[in-house]
Amino acid sequence: MSVTGPTKSNRSGSAIGSPGLAPCLIFLVLIAPRLGPQQPTGLGEAATASAEQYRREGIALLEQRKLREALARFRSAVELDPADAISHDYIGVILGDVGITAAVVAEFQKAIESDPSFCPAHYHLALAYDRTGRTAEAIEEYQQALRFKPDLVEARYALSAACWKMGDLDGAISLLQEIVAAKPQFWEARYNLGLELWQRYRQPEKLPHKTDLDEAILQLRAAVQQQPEQPKIYLALGQVLAETQDPSGALQILRKAADLAPRDPAYCYSLGQALRMKGDLEAAEAELRKALQLDPQQVPARRSLGLVLRQKGDLQAAAVELRLAASQQPENAEVRHNLGAVLLGLNDLRGAIDELRQAVRLDPYSSEARLTLARALQRAGEDGPAQKEREEAQRIDALHRARGRAVVLLQAAADHLQAGDTAKALAELREATTLSPDFAEAHWQLAAALGQSSGDLAEIIKELHTVFELNPDYARAHFQLGLARQKQGLTGLAKAEFSRALELAPSLCEARRALAEMAAAERDWPKVIAEYQKYLAWRPNDDAVQKALSAAQENLKRQQSRNSHLIDEPAH
Repeated sequence: MSVTGPTKSNRSGSAIGSPGLAPCLIFLVLIAPRLGPQQPTGLGEAATASAEQYRREGIALLEQRKLREALARFRSAVELDPADAISHDYIGVILGDVGITAAVVAEFQKAIESDPSFCPAHYHLALAYDRTGRTAEAIEEYQQALRFKPDLVEARYALSAACWKMGDLDGAISLLQEIVAAKPQFWEARYNLGLELWQRYRQPEKLPHKTDLDEAILQLRAAVQQQPEQPKIYLALGQVLAETQDPSGALQILRKAADLAPRDPAYCYSLGQALRMKGDLEAAEAELRKALQLDPQQVPARRSLGLVLRQKGDLQAAAVELRLAASQQPENAEVRHNLGAVLLGLNDLRGAIDELRQAVRLDPYSSEARLTLARALQRAGEDGPAQKEREEAQRIDALHRARGRAVVLLQAAADHLQAGDTAKALAELREATTLSPDFAEAHWQLAAALGQSSGDLAEIIKELHTVFELNPDYARAHFQLGLARQKQGLTGLAKAEFSRALELAPSLCEARRALAEMAAAERDWPKVIAEYQKYLAWRPNDDAVQKALSAAQENLKRQQSRNSHLIDEPAH
């Protein structure tokens, strides 16, 4: 039983979309820094004391939510001391809080210019970038914040949201798992972790992680226990339980969600859909009509109502609902198919054929729609076109069976690789790519296995190029190609592939480390330091990288010392 799938939403601000499936960031107000020591200012004692007094007064006013008065004090502080990082940061916080966004970034940047190691300014600048759609720049600043304060949960949580928006689902999940382990009572992190595990499990283009569904349920149940009055958690949990073919458990949870949010159409729809899948058509119809009363534009609820009416035998009423759904969402292949099937039941052959042709146009790989179209064409006396649709449906079904067999082979290959039987794994992976040539994951897995077994570079590169033809944004394939180019001695191409991998998946630490090691070979110590510092934002406890970073910093000092000595040498 499937109620619905996870829908994307904005995790850096207020929730958008289905309330049960909208991960949202709870640290909405920029976190202000505490008053701390400043770097030496070069001001006189009186000016320094006055600037510090203005800062203290500003903080006191801010705690009282007297924002305008606080802003005036911080501005007085920076007039006296333009390098006052703390006051610049507070100014940015207040401007962001009152909605004056144009100057926010500049204030945080001034704070960082004054004190590059000032963690709150990096974090706040990252949030400002994040909110204005500059996600890649936000990630850079979150990494800087975590460089200076690895245990800053707010930054790690916000970074997980940024990764999710970038499509780096593995990185987002890894960060949330760390946060939940460190802060077990952080229910919002558990909620988002549950959603994102479920999302990864449902990715159609990749192998499902076997444990993701179970862990998603575990995290959502824990979040429910921590927040028993939060309806969106029940909604998500009910939808995930539906994925496990537990209709009774899902229905119980979805009823609770709807009870907690009786005026929200999304909750009524999900409950109605679960009731329909359970076979309770009367109760399903009531919930779906309630959802449409609350929101007449909710196409999924209208489509589901049409299906309920069809199951009840009221084809005329079903056609009315499905026609309206098709007018509201004309590019929805499922709605078109459902409407065509109902019209066929009403013996409206031309209407059915028109709708079913639209469904096939919108989803060419729906064998079910093609078979329904074939029946309509057959009844209309169009035997030739009907036969063509049946043949195409058979071809599509064969492709689906081949994909299913390829998935089984990939899972078997993973087990054989783990057991050390590389030859068996490679044979299974080659068979999978032959069975399903358009399965990007199969080609990637074959390339990765060949790389692990020191296979032929030409074959590895061929498989990776096939991956890119199917999915140009496959981050791990770019990383793997970088390794292959590195073995070929093509340093520039290797760097480009590693960099592209990191653009697509900022959490791909292997690529970051590879770039650092390549820079070390070229004695480009600033580059080495920058890459290792970003790496440690993700893996702060990696002792080997900590040592490599320290060595790079020492090498840079020696290099700068030698360069300074050469500059100071008198010309002969």
